[in-house]
Amino acid sequence: TATIEPSVYDLYLRARGGWNDPVKLATNIATLETVTRLAPTFEDAWGALAHVRHRASTFLPYAERSPLLARAKAALAQCIELDAASHDAASTQYWMCDPFGVYLAQEEAVQTVFTRWPNAAESLGLLAFHLETVGRSREAVDIAFAARDLDPKSEFAQFESGFSLWRAGRFAEGRAAMESVLLSWPDNQHTTILLILDYAHKREWAAVDALMAPARLEKFPLREFADSLAIVAVMRNPTLENRQALLGN
Repeated sequence: TATIEPSVYDLYLRARGGWNDPVKLATNIATLETVTRLAPTFEDAWGALAHVRHRASTFLPYAERSPLLARAKAALAQCIELDAASHDAASTQYWMCDPFGVYLAQEEAVQTVFTRWPNAAESLGLLAFHLETVGRSREAVDIAFAARDLDPKSEFAQFESGFSLWRAGRFAEGRAAMESVLLSWPDNQHTTILLILDYAHKREWAAVDALMAPARLEKFPLREFADSLAIVAVMRNPTLENRQALLGN
């Protein structure tokens, strides 16, 4: 790696988060594009750019994803050309696998990450997520908590610690863990909607209303899960009007 100017490296570090917010992702894409122009041989920046472009594409309808995914693949190829052993490149290759049934490719990608960096929180978090998606939820729990212990400030590791319990059927523990996550990371729509649905199933409407308060939703929007509130409305009051609203009529 060539020497990177401190100011450029600072820009790179500032663009590393915000994976759950499409607005922040757009800002991070622009920042990393600037970094790669200023430091075209900075392989980690190219890897990060590939990752955030791919992540941003997941907020788009499937029919609109191709252009951004093509740009993500171009950044990934540039990263690999500069450093075939890049962590960002290896993890992004996992996320860029077709999400519908390409399990062997996903397994190969996640094992590459875990074999090369077995003691990294990001590697463990990725492995936990993969195990959940293929039904190995009990194994995922211990790995997710190991990731959180390694990096308590990791947004992804925090989320996985609660979500893994939930997917393993340990709902009471999962709920408590996700409530803890939400205290430290209130702008996490994935955790918020899971808790709203759990509270609604248990008819704990005061807790539902607290998370659905207009002031809270304005500050911490549900983003891609906003439509799920129609389900909650039917669960609370299954009127014909609410059912039609759920069906989009």
